Amino acid sequence: MSIGNLKSKFSGTIIMPEDPGYQQVQNTPFFKGAPAAVLQPKTTDDVALAIKYSRDNSLKLSIRSGGHNGAGFSTNKGGVVVDLSLMKDVQVIDQAKHIVRIQGGAIWGDIATELHKSGLGLSSGDTVSVGVGGLTLGAGVGWMVRKYGLAIDSLVAAEVVTADGNVMRASDSENPDLFWALRGGGGNFGVVTAFEFTAHPMGKVFSGKIVYGLDALPQLITGWRDYMRTAPEELTTMLLTMPSFMGMPPSAIVMCCFVGDDKTIADAALKPLRNLGKVISDDVKQMEYFEVIEEAHPPGGSYRQECFCV
Repeated sequence: MSIGNLKSKFSGTIIMPEDPGYQQVQNTPFFKGAPAAVLQPKTTDDVALAIKYSRDNSLKLSIRSGGHNGAGFSTNKGGVVVDLSLMKDVQVIDQAKHIVRIQGGAIWGDIATELHKSGLGLSSGDTVSVGVGGLTLGAGVGWMVRKYGLAIDSLVAAEVVTADGNVMRASDSENPDLFWALRGGGGNFGVVTAFEFTAHPMGKVFSGKIVYGLDALPQLITGWRDYMRTAPEELTTMLLTMPSFMGMPPSAIVMCCFVGDDKTIADAALKPLRNLGKVISDDVKQMEYFEVIEEAHPPGGSYRQECFCV
C-alpha cells in the first residue's frame, strides 16, 4: 500500500514531516522521535489500514496511547506512529453491572472525570495524561490498588487489531489465550482499540500528601512498610524520598488515598502514618476521586526521586 492509497482510505489524520503540526506529534514526554508518518486513526478500520501500510512498506511501527512509555516505544525514527489520541470515547455500556467501554486513546484524567458523572471510578494511574492503553497492558497500579487490584483485574474484554489486520474480541470466553496475554503483556499482541472494564461505585475519598523531615529516614521507611502490611485495604499509599527541589529542602513524602466517605474511619487509618516521624506538612483532605489524578511532574521537568508503592 502506498501513502497515496492510504490517504484515499484513511478517515483519520495523516501527519508527515513536512506538514504543520508535525513537531507537536513526533515526540513523547520522555523521548524525541522522527517518524516518517504519524497516523491518527478515528476507527478500528483505520488502525488496520495503518498496520497494513507499515507492514507493506517494512516500516517500524509504534503505538501511542498517552505517550508516557518509559522505554520510548511510543515514537521512533523513520517508521510509523499510530497515535490513538482521536479514539478517546468513554461510555458506560451497562449501568447495572458498571461495565464501561474506553477507547485506546483515552487518558486517565479524562476517564476519571467522565466516570465520575455516573458515580463510578477505576483504579488507574496517578497522572492525568497517562494513556489507558500503556497503563492497562502493563498491569496498571492505581490509587485504589489495595482495594480493587490492578487495572487488569477490572478488565473484562478488549477489542484488538492483530498484526495481520484482523479485528478480534478478547475476553474470558472469546480468544481467552489472547485475553490472558494482554493482561500484563504490553503491546506485543496487537493494538487494543477499546477496553471494557467493570468500574466501581465511587463516593468521595481522602487524599493528599504527608511530608516528613529526613531526621530518621530508615525508621520512617520501615515503619511505613510495616504499617501498610496491616493497614485497611481502603488505604493505598506511595512513599517518595525527594532531594532539594524548587527551593524545598530534602524530604520524604507519603502520598495517600483512602477510599471511603467517613472521616473518622479515614483518620483512624491515617493516624499511624502521621505518627511515623516529624511531620512538616499534611494536606490530606476529602475530595472527589477524579481530583486525585493530577499531572505529576512539571512540563519538561527532570529530577531524581526514589518511589515505593504499597
